[in-house]
Amino acid sequence: MQKDASLTLITGRRGSGKSTRAKAMTKGKPKVVVFDPLDEYTGGKIVKCYSLPEVGRAIRRLYGRGFAISYVPRAGGEAECLHRLTSALWQVQSPYEDGRDARKLTLVVEEMDLSFPSHKLPTEFSGMSNIVNRGRHVGIEVVGVTQRPAQVSKTFRGNVLTTYVFPLAEEDDQQAMLKRLGKRWKEPLRTLANHHCLMAENGQVTAFRQSKSGLLTPVSLRT
Repeated sequence: MQKDASLTLITGRRGSGKSTRAKAMTKGKPKVVVFDPLDEYTGGKIVKCYSLPEVGRAIRRLYGRGFAISYVPRAGGEAECLHRLTSALWQVQSPYEDGRDARKLTLVVEEMDLSFPSHKLPTEFSGMSNIVNRGRHVGIEVVGVTQRPAQVSKTFRGNVLTTYVFPLAEEDDQQAMLKRLGKRWKEPLRTLANHHCLMAENGQVTAFRQSKSGLLTPVSLRT
């Protein structure tokens, strides 16, 4: 079994379409956990949890047939809660590391600037850094979602394979993303409409329009 897992960044102002993209990317995944500070993930097969013990019980109950869990952390404690969650998920994925379960786990981190910020965290909050740097060994892929990419840890931004950039409100966030996209995309990014995005992957940038269901259709933008 090839042990790998992707890191994806989705960024954009409120209402631009970023959460629709995240939900489309997780559809059909066998094991999904959403770190959901704003309590936005509801409906369908989503199991809502408000504590880590609840998350653990839900995973144990549903593990065999797969699960989709939304964990709402306590306000103001996002960084510590994400550290504790990621440390626990590493243990959950030990069967993958041992070759006993080929299913990857998808971790969606909404409002990532709150829980994995650009400023230095206490050294004991190392769970998320471990996932970014070594999560492929246990099959944990991460989708980071934020309105403020400039305020997300460079550890994450520097390791992502794919970046989806929807319209951004702040100039410093636009500048941060132009380092990924390239300066030629400055004007298209500045004038990008809601539900349109620029996808950067393997050194290539492609423009898309996104439907309400999350379907992406390529479009042409003048650079």
